[in-house]
Amino acid sequence: MKSILIVGGSGFLGSSLALRLRDEYKVWSTHFHHFQKIDRVNDLPLNLSQMDWIREMLVAIQPEVVIYVAGNHDQAWCENPNHGKEIEIAQVTGPTAVVASSQLLGSRMIYISSALVFDGSKGNYHETDVMLPSTMLGKAKVNGENSVRSRSMDYLILRTPPLLGRGPAHKPSLLDQWCWKWSQGKPVDLDYSAVHSYATMSRFCDWVAKCIESPLKNKTLHFGGLSRVTQYDLGCRLAERLKVPKTLVVRKAGPAGPALDYSLNFTQSVKALETEPLFLKQSLDLLEKDLLIPRT
Repeated sequence: MKSILIVGGSGFLGSSLALRLRDEYKVWSTHFHHFQKIDRVNDLPLNLSQMDWIREMLVAIQPEVVIYVAGNHDQAWCENPNHGKEIEIAQVTGPTAVVASSQLLGSRMIYISSALVFDGSKGNYHETDVMLPSTMLGKAKVNGENSVRSRSMDYLILRTPPLLGRGPAHKPSLLDQWCWKWSQGKPVDLDYSAVHSYATMSRFCDWVAKCIESPLKNKTLHFGGLSRVTQYDLGCRLAERLKVPKTLVVRKAGPAGPALDYSLNFTQSVKALETEPLFLKQSLDLLEKDLLIPRT
């Protein structure tokens, strides 16, 4: 059975990948602050600033594939200047150290990046478009991508929009937070200043599984949904399905002018991996079920 190491396995992205991949692979995951117990997943503590420990861990595990998803991906949190050092360690120092050690073992490196590597000026971004990030998270992801490209002989860089689904107990996802507030009769302020090609976490994890087995090498690929909407539009449609009063969905005040468009073009992924993208209605059909079913 192929061995997979998920660096950053205790967060929303990492724990979702571990749950999806554990039936097909021997899965190892790492955590920094929060131990995440998942059945049939081996969890290890990891400080990304300790390069010797990173090397020793990889040598002990001998993973065929390393998936890097570490770091806080909350855009508002990343814009706080007090978090600059943590962002640098998670998105620059960490990938550099992990990819250096993985190359000694011949491991494939899969680095999860973001649509925020672009500036949002045009939307429908292709993999070859110039990266001009305007956010701290976007800038950190560009540095992480460049580190992987310059050091790995076998890598895939996967860019995603914001992903929708359920998070672990200690790290509730965006939708978890919305649903909790709505259940308490509290309003949710939603952003209208940026457009994304939102997609579900479950479909993303299926796509990553295809990438693991794909012969593609040293490529950058995009993933996303077919509908391009703002966070406010998404919240309105989800609230309607969940029969949440309209008064609990509030459009957050934002800058004047048209919304920035961070949508991704994923034609290359559809052709190379036979991926079937979904419209927002189809994604919400999946989300309704996921939000009502307990995670195990």
